[in-house]
Amino acid sequence: MNKASAFLFIFTLLICGLTGSVAAAASSVGEGRQLNGIVDLDYAYDGNGSGIALDKNGTVWYWDGNEPAKRGPSAPGAINVTSRLLLKEDGTVWEWKEGTADIIQVPGLIKIKKIASSRAGSIALDGSGKLWAWGQSCQVAFAVKSKLKQDICMDYRVRDPLLDQPSFVIDGVVDADIHSDLAIVYTDGLIEQLYYGDNVHYGVHVYRLPGPHKAMAISEGAMFTNRGALIVLATDGSLWRGYDGGLEAIAGKSAFKSIDAGVDHPHHSLALDSNGQVWGIVEANTVVSSKLKGLTGIHEIAARPFNSGLALDAQGRVWYWGGADIDFSGKVIPLNTAPKVLPVQRELTVTWNGTTLPLTAAPVLRDNAVLIPMRELFEAFGAKVEYDNGRITATRDGRVIELTVYSKTVIVDGTKAQMSTPPIYVNGRTYVPLRFLSQSLGAAVQWNAALGDASIVLN
Repeated sequence: MNKASAFLFIFTLLICGLTGSVAAAASSVGEGRQLNGIVDLDYAYDGNGSGIALDKNGTVWYWDGNEPAKRGPSAPGAINVTSRLLLKEDGTVWEWKEGTADIIQVPGLIKIKKIASSRAGSIALDGSGKLWAWGQSCQVAFAVKSKLKQDICMDYRVRDPLLDQPSFVIDGVVDADIHSDLAIVYTDGLIEQLYYGDNVHYGVHVYRLPGPHKAMAISEGAMFTNRGALIVLATDGSLWRGYDGGLEAIAGKSAFKSIDAGVDHPHHSLALDSNGQVWGIVEANTVVSSKLKGLTGIHEIAARPFNSGLALDAQGRVWYWGGADIDFSGKVIPLNTAPKVLPVQRELTVTWNGTTLPLTAAPVLRDNAVLIPMRELFEAFGAKVEYDNGRITATRDGRVIELTVYSKTVIVDGTKAQMSTPPIYVNGRTYVPLRFLSQSLGAAVQWNAALGDASIVLN
């Protein structure tokens, strides 16, 4: 490809991103694809709540509410994901952020088997039972015995620089979790909950299951009230709930294998039994558990607000039910045992020579053609563009390209050509057909309809 042709390819793509001024066209239904190939799942209560998933290639996917999932950074070898962390199969821990492709290794952590993170901080548990924690919070400050713990609990603006890096907490740990509070299960069955409600309500609750029951796993709930609740899984498969220092049984020997505490009040959570059946847990006058219809063959669960959740099935597909809004009213709501279960969708994606294009809006499908927005690339390359009532004229290095929104005709240096699909407006952005522009300018385009992935390859 000569210099002029290469420029034409880049420049034509740049034009596609110019924002129009007419009313936006509605997006087609089903433009995304079902999120699949997933090996791990999580849910974060930050903002309006975010779903997080990790696929078998180590790519992170994240989404708000019930929106389609966006592609995040890739970490080959990753096996677990949280709202901030990735755990690789070699036992190292890495931090990731939405909107960036970079991951950063967390120093000093090796042979880790479990990670958890929230606004209250992050924890890592290694294979020998040693627990590590970091983050600027009252809970973490107490766990690592920071000299500033009282100051941090009294005033959230106080910071201890030592809390920015992992600090050893204690050994002899079977399991731990952190959401609104930090909860720890020890090998002798003792349970500690380092809680923080406000600068008056903070401290430590201690629990122990009665009789022969022994805790093996714990999930700490991110309740909006002071002192979040615990869901405890015992070695015999029974479930228990801890709150404000007290314990009560939820279910007997029911062969449960995993749990995830919810967020709303009345407190609600999810449990998964050994048959892959999802159970809902709700507190009314007493705590009850019931099977949820339509949720079988499930491998992993993540509780969301009341009557809402995420589930990962054995085929690597992710499902959701219910809304994402938290009910702060505190009113008692019956458990919906027959929720409408729907697949989580993922956005269409485009790569350029193997690198994901950093689009600010997702690609769309029109007449079996992929159209993409390119405004951010236009600004990066600094081409001169004039816009007049839907007519776009772009000039750079003497080459002139003319496009008209909703017209299949494109004029390049005075010569007309036809596109199979015209540029359009979608939500205030200009979208253009990817395949026509790329192939006409010497680029190869591969489209995986099943996955919803388009790749542009320039030789």
